[in-house]
Amino acid sequence: MGEWRVQYDPAMCPPAETQLRTQHEMVHFLERDPLCATELRLVKSFSRSAAGQKQNDPRNLRSPGVCLNATQYLIQDLWPRILYNHVSPFDKVRYHFIFDRLRAIRQDLVVQSVRSPILLAVLEICVRFHLLASHQLCHLDPGDFDHHINFSHCLGCLQDVLVLQEELAIDHPNRAEMTALFILANPGSPDALDWAVRLPASIRKLEIVHRSLRLAGQLEQGNWVGALKLMRTLPILHQLAVFQQWHKIVRHGLDVINQGFGSKTCRFPIATLNGWLNLDPGPPSTLIQILLHLGIPLDESRGYVHFRKQTSISSEKTIRLKPLPMISNNLKSINLKSFILQRSAVM
Repeated sequence: MGEWRVQYDPAMCPPAETQLRTQHEMVHFLERDPLCATELRLVKSFSRSAAGQKQNDPRNLRSPGVCLNATQYLIQDLWPRILYNHVSPFDKVRYHFIFDRLRAIRQDLVVQSVRSPILLAVLEICVRFHLLASHQLCHLDPGDFDHHINFSHCLGCLQDVLVLQEELAIDHPNRAEMTALFILANPGSPDALDWAVRLPASIRKLEIVHRSLRLAGQLEQGNWVGALKLMRTLPILHQLAVFQQWHKIVRHGLDVINQGFGSKTCRFPIATLNGWLNLDPGPPSTLIQILLHLGIPLDESRGYVHFRKQTSISSEKTIRLKPLPMISNNLKSINLKSFILQRSAVM
């Protein structure tokens, strides 16, 4: 995968916004040069239309080329400060900054009715950004990271990608990648599965799409163990897509086991359950926290779970997610900057 460097371009932020934000000290710390705090590198922020403020003012709109450049700049030049040496690229402050700027870029392109490979490239980057964020920040409180909002934006970008790929008749490996992501991010959705089975045979037969359909089919049939096993064989990006629904898969799996092994004399090994759920290969701390949270009795000292049919695994109890060790270990071996900026048909 080729590398490129994006230089900061003042056109990334309209003059009117630059003047307003500098006068009122509304400059984010990520917009200051780390080597010279007085040098600013502003990127247009997101704002909704309001009285006396229209988002379609040509003076405040960035060209498609500048939008693409700004997208690459956010990942290529801002993230290296925290990407190297495998330091986690995500904290809540950096996430919200990049999320806001990417949203403003998409807004500029939509206002201009751009329907070109440039928009496609921007949307694909946004999809990968939101998928990665959903895993790396899942442990935060809802006030710091809203999983639902993040996933809604990811799904919206993904749907736009699929529509645009068909409009532009894009014949590129990313089409299979994005098609598989949509299937995996919507397991159990009748509309998604109906759309998938209507795809041309040439797309459905592609390896990643075929495996994604198999996994979605297994979940539809209730075979959550087989689906999680198949998850291990997927590329890291597609594992992140499955992770969007992981808490639902875990709840369903525990409910099935609770009904099947719910007996006073039955003891279910924690280690076995831990492996089925693709959790920690070592001490099953994450699983134990989930079981206690759902009110499922266990004998931690002996390593057994005591399932009871009368135990209600209520869907109202939200399972607090944590990064999956399997995914975290895979992420350590890749360059996250290149992972987000995988080249599309125009890059």
